[in-house]
Amino acid sequence: MRLKSLLIICFCLISITACDDEPKTEEQAGEQAGEPMAGEQAGETSIQISEFEFWKSPIDQYIAEASEAIGPEINRSIHDLVVFNNRLHLGYGDADLNAGGASPIQLLSFDTPESEITVDPLETGEEGIYRYRLIDGELMLAGVDSTDADELTSRPLIEGNFLRTRDGQWEKHRAIQGGEHVHDVARFMEGLWAVGSGADNRMEWETYGVYRYLWFSGDGGVTWRRYKRTLREVPGDTRFVHLLSVGPRLFIFGYVNPSEGNISPANEMILGATGEPTPLITGREEDQSPENAHPLADVFVEDTYPISENLGLISGFDIAERMWRLWSVDADGQIKKLDHLGDDRLLDLSVDTETGALVALLNNENNSEGSEMIIMYGANLDELAEKQRVTFEASQRPVSITQWGDSIYMGRSDGQIWRAQLTQ
Repeated sequence: MRLKSLLIICFCLISITACDDEPKTEEQAGEQAGEPMAGEQAGETSIQISEFEFWKSPIDQYIAEASEAIGPEINRSIHDLVVFNNRLHLGYGDADLNAGGASPIQLLSFDTPESEITVDPLETGEEGIYRYRLIDGELMLAGVDSTDADELTSRPLIEGNFLRTRDGQWEKHRAIQGGEHVHDVARFMEGLWAVGSGADNRMEWETYGVYRYLWFSGDGGVTWRRYKRTLREVPGDTRFVHLLSVGPRLFIFGYVNPSEGNISPANEMILGATGEPTPLITGREEDQSPENAHPLADVFVEDTYPISENLGLISGFDIAERMWRLWSVDADGQIKKLDHLGDDRLLDLSVDTETGALVALLNNENNSEGSEMIIMYGANLDELAEKQRVTFEASQRPVSITQWGDSIYMGRSDGQIWRAQLTQ
């Protein structure tokens, strides 16, 4: 089954178009003279970022095999870059075109910037790796679209994958019943939570269709139980897609996508260890008013970024403004729209595991049509400052970013990773 990615939700507002040639930076004269860069204020970090240069093409084999079997339109992106145990791990694949059947999606990492790529022996059984999560000092991965045998009607149970490291070693648990697609995982209170979509078995799938799911595990992901599921309200698709745990709140973000009519958010929240998932109020419900509306109720969430136990970021499409925006959420439940970052659209953000410093990748157009990326860096959210701009062609669009040691690594849509040096 093909995955309808969250980007399809955007009402065709987003077209990934861009121009120009190989990545290049702006003129460096101001930096060399010691002057602040654009967007940098007195008192902000003095760290700068050198010009990006080509580093590796780590998924060439996948690109060749999947292109030959499926066609040149396969997704070649480095979806995610994350540092764990001083190793650089990467995500790739195509769950829309089911690339895992043509070229098995593997757990790939680099030990050092000079080393060859390491291929973990564990088979993912997935069509793609889109987002790693660092939880409890381990690396975790929701199985977004399984390639395993229960896709066959001869094995009617639908079970999704959950992969994690334990003491640094990968293990896989095929135990999420109903998980045709498992999109995200998070730690909240005393357990792990996961979200996705599917049905408990093939008969249910064929009879009733798709449900959106919330699952819970109290044993570190070895076993899972269904905590909540909701049948699509109308014919079409529905999913819970993203999680964000901040303090005593677990945010659950999803959508309902009818076969006919308008797509709508399906966002909920759990408050406290004994709380139950409650839909966020839009103000249009019976006996409700706009004054009661939750600020995230009418948002199509594209991604969530845990910064600490008490702070997280949410990027998504604000229906009222009809623009992509960024919100912060703290442990007290305070939600702030980060207007000071302007109208640029956040594409990725990572937190350095050693220093807590942030590096962010933004498109200079709100709908991602701009041909320029903005690289921001700062010791914390308040000190994020623009450090560099990178131009690109459509096929070379940057999509992921992280800090590894004293360098910034940027994954692109052509399967390449580029690197730049952090300098004082």
